[in-house]
Amino acid sequence: MNNDNGNITIVLDDDPTGTQTVHDINVLTVWDHRSLVNQFESGEAAFYILTNSRALPTDAAFELITTICQNLKSAAATTKKSFNLILRSDSTLRGHFPTEADAVESSLGAYSRWLICPYFEDGGRLTMNDIHYVKEGDKLIPAAETPFAKDASFGYVNSNLKKWVEEKTNGRIKEQEVGSLNQEGILKEGILYVTRELRSPTKVWIANIASMNELDIVTSACRKLERDGMTILYRTAASFVQSYVGIKKKALLSTRDMTSPLPSNGTRAGGVIIVGSYVPKTTDQLTNLLKHKDVHALELDIETLIYRDQNLLTETISQINSRLISGETIVIYTSRQLITDKDPVKSLAIGNKISEALVEIVRGITVRPSFFIAKGGITSSDMASKGLGVAKAKIIGQALPGVPVWLLGDESRFPGLPYIVFPGNVGGPEALEQLVSQLQSD
Repeated sequence: MNNDNGNITIVLDDDPTGTQTVHDINVLTVWDHRSLVNQFESGEAAFYILTNSRALPTDAAFELITTICQNLKSAAATTKKSFNLILRSDSTLRGHFPTEADAVESSLGAYSRWLICPYFEDGGRLTMNDIHYVKEGDKLIPAAETPFAKDASFGYVNSNLKKWVEEKTNGRIKEQEVGSLNQEGILKEGILYVTRELRSPTKVWIANIASMNELDIVTSACRKLERDGMTILYRTAASFVQSYVGIKKKALLSTRDMTSPLPSNGTRAGGVIIVGSYVPKTTDQLTNLLKHKDVHALELDIETLIYRDQNLLTETISQINSRLISGETIVIYTSRQLITDKDPVKSLAIGNKISEALVEIVRGITVRPSFFIAKGGITSSDMASKGLGVAKAKIIGQALPGVPVWLLGDESRFPGLPYIVFPGNVGGPEALEQLVSQLQSD
């Protein structure tokens, strides 16, 4: 991994799907002083902190990032280490911007530059001529024309990232005040072009990126500028982390990598799949999965979860454990009607209530499953940290392009269990069904 600027790279990830491009790197779900000091002293060049801030309202997200940064500053002083930050967020532009960047600066001081780079290779998210696109099949769709832009909490109307910055900052940063690194300059002049542009007085920059080659040029230039004393705060998608830290791609994980070892009695328990995401891609994948003859489906009514029907939760937990023992794979999914509110804060609260009920179900699982898949960002975060008690995990690779796998730590309820974090917006219609088929084939 790259450490040529002398800093430890810390990725503050607003949901766990951002680990989808890396491997052999730790992710923390806690940020107390002792945990951070231990990680700083590990000698590792980079690590993630899962903030799950996308599940929080704006004020709470600001407070959380402020607290984490203050703890990082204290741990760095204790260990006499220095660090730089990447704010990893959604490649389809959802998340707390500029709130998190403002929180970082309120704790650590102003940065020389902000660089916005939502390029994500495996997901087909490209930025060209300042327009951010989502690739669907052979088509490039401007991000604001996709379902992601209609998000109840983080919706937007601009695909042009300069306009998006003005929109998200409520006019505090004008479109004309945002610079852009264009692909022609990146490809023709390389690092020289990027460093020259970023040395100009403009603070906020957009990176137009449509390939990993272009991204590698930009990250190399940024590291050079940092060695020369410039401070850069990054708001990026997952591919940027891979390029900046210098993690090479590895082959997709095997079935054995993603399942628990066969017990001594020779009888393998079933697997667990929890689906909480509501984006259309997830619903399509769930529909295909439910056609699979070797899974048992448990549909949980949304309103019942919101109002916490304890009898239902108790019955669901009992059924899951008994079916796992018998070797069945269980698909636990929320009913597909999306309940939201015009108020973004209330919409987040509804989602959190649903997640809390799912956490209670996961806490009730006493049988170690052969594999565990969590579908959706907030879902996978809460299931890991709250349901399975994960404080630290090792990212071991990808199950599919853009689908990370964690190895759960000793403190968790199932130490060493491979935990598959399946983003809501990744993969084709058959991807989830194909992965489950692979995991059941061993």
